[in-house]
Amino acid sequence: MAKPSDSEDWEQRKGQIVGLGERSFRKSYYPQLRENLDRLERFRLLLDRATDIVVMLSVPEGKVVDANDALGRLLDRPVGELLGSSFASLGLGDAEKIMAILSEDACFVARETPVESHSMLFEYVRAERRVWLDITLRTTLLENDCYCVLVGRDVTERKLAHEQVTSLLTEKDALLENALVGIVHTRGRMIVSCNHRIEEIFGYAPGAMVGLSTRIFYSTDSDFSAVGEEAYRTLNESGNQFSSIVAMKRADGQPIWCELSGRALDRQHPIDGCIWVINDVTERRKAEERANYLFYHDVLTQLPNQQLFQDRLQQAIAFSIRAGTKVALLLVDLDRFKVINEVLGHEVGDQLLVEVAQRLQQSLRTTDTVSRQGGDEFLLLLTNVSEPDAIATFTRELMVRLSEPFVISGHELTTSVSVGVAI
Repeated sequence: MAKPSDSEDWEQRKGQIVGLGERSFRKSYYPQLRENLDRLERFRLLLDRATDIVVMLSVPEGKVVDANDALGRLLDRPVGELLGSSFASLGLGDAEKIMAILSEDACFVARETPVESHSMLFEYVRAERRVWLDITLRTTLLENDCYCVLVGRDVTERKLAHEQVTSLLTEKDALLENALVGIVHTRGRMIVSCNHRIEEIFGYAPGAMVGLSTRIFYSTDSDFSAVGEEAYRTLNESGNQFSSIVAMKRADGQPIWCELSGRALDRQHPIDGCIWVINDVTERRKAEERANYLFYHDVLTQLPNQQLFQDRLQQAIAFSIRAGTKVALLLVDLDRFKVINEVLGHEVGDQLLVEVAQRLQQSLRTTDTVSRQGGDEFLLLLTNVSEPDAIATFTRELMVRLSEPFVISGHELTTSVSVGVAI
């Protein structure tokens, strides 16, 4: 975390604090204090290397008390210049609304009443580029003073991917709404009549479906029975329309997803006659599955994104507690990746990231996970770790493997990585 004073000033102040002089450090009865100081320095380094923004605000004044380097990178200003600034001057969301929330939480904190964290998404425009930040706020007491810890995560890629998928789904829905649908008249689950569109959907010749059992729509007898029981039970009990998304098959055996809606001609005896509307929604189903995939994966590398990684991390921790094993996190950062982008272009840089991702995946077990955190940073989750020494061996082997040349667009590229490990 950034401090108003520089490192030399801190060393001077540290020596003035009771028990922190150089003599005291040498004494055998201060090992815990020394360990705590080392741990504090490591924690500061960890926060400054994080891609997420971490800011501490005074409440209710709304002044920046502390922040990590990610805030400086976002605002393109040294972090030291931001300390003491008002939160409103940072431009990170609706400052008036946020401070109102924090002031209200401060009242609960003062009464020692637990408060929940607050999350919000907002758009930040920097150099004509849109950046979407997912902000989380939490108010707490520290030495009887009230502070807020604000954590911000850049979710621009996920937001743009979601907008792209939403646009595709909208286009698909528009096409489906304007298309002709299949219509079938059945009696006793036999096809009495149907229109041309239903023959196109299922690949039958004109008139070939009349007189056949609706069993032709299903891959197995169990599917045929299950859909029939559910549909006619619904029509018998409610007398209303039945509607469902059902797996069906074409005449050539190809599986398709169809939106099936039916209404009985006689509510008392639906089996005696029903009108069914069938619409092929296979493409929409695929788009929904693709949307769900993109929501949990990085667009460029197809690796799990931060959201999916967090879920797997929580599962791994829960398993490690039960099994008595450990979980290891490795932060892998490509060295001088910016130079490759500037000299050879972003297309080469993107392809390098893809190939690095593939090597990382090949280095892991099926139970482990690698995630792209953004830019040229990757996070590895190693589960069921019994011996911490094995992580050191794995890390060395990984660095050697990533140092092997990459051949991209006729260029032979060699890169090194920096790796941070937490167990």
